Amino acid sequence: MTPHSLSTSTADVHYIVTQKATVPPELWATFVLAITDVFWRLPVNLRPCNSTNGLRMERSSELFPDPDIFAFASTNEGDFIVATALITRFRSMSPDARPRVIAPHGQPVDLFTRLALVLLYNHCEGCFEITSSAGAASWSLPVRWLCRHDATLNLSSPASFRDDNVFNGTADELMLTMMSGAERIVTTQEWLLINEFEYRLYGLRCSLE
Repeated sequence: MTPHSLSTSTADVHYIVTQKATVPPELWATFVLAITDVFWRLPVNLRPCNSTNGLRMERSSELFPDPDIFAFASTNEGDFIVATALITRFRSMSPDARPRVIAPHGQPVDLFTRLALVLLYNHCEGCFEITSSAGAASWSLPVRWLCRHDATLNLSSPASFRDDNVFNGTADELMLTMMSGAERIVTTQEWLLINEFEYRLYGLRCSLE
């Protein structure tokens, strides 16, 4: 499955991460623990790839090639690296520093990307500004996924969304179940269908407000 075979509504979604401050060590540590837990709860083929060799990660420690660097990549079925994400604890003081653009091209790593960004936004509060080209539609599913696995969480998202009528029905629960558990197998085609359905369902429900 190559990027150009995806629906435009999902394949073109990208995320922009602007680092506003260096992350204090204690906040970075909470993020590391949280994203490690997420890594092991996801189906294997929804996990990211190593940003160096493009192979599917087998250990969560691969997410941190350096204790202060969070990095991962995605590949399509042709083993072509289509996106690489690199977030550092330290804010660059270089005048040439630019916001980081993460563009998963709708590949399965897109879910992990959004989960990571929600955790980064919450655990490293005030250190990152995060936006999605799809707006609030990008955040309702990952927030619900995270809360499903830890009912004690009280998460905010990079863009606010109404949660009283979004992702709280039978279809939503089915999607969340399909995307949970290391023992589950989610094919690329199944992910593409889930991803497309997610955005269409969000748009439909919002239009009915």
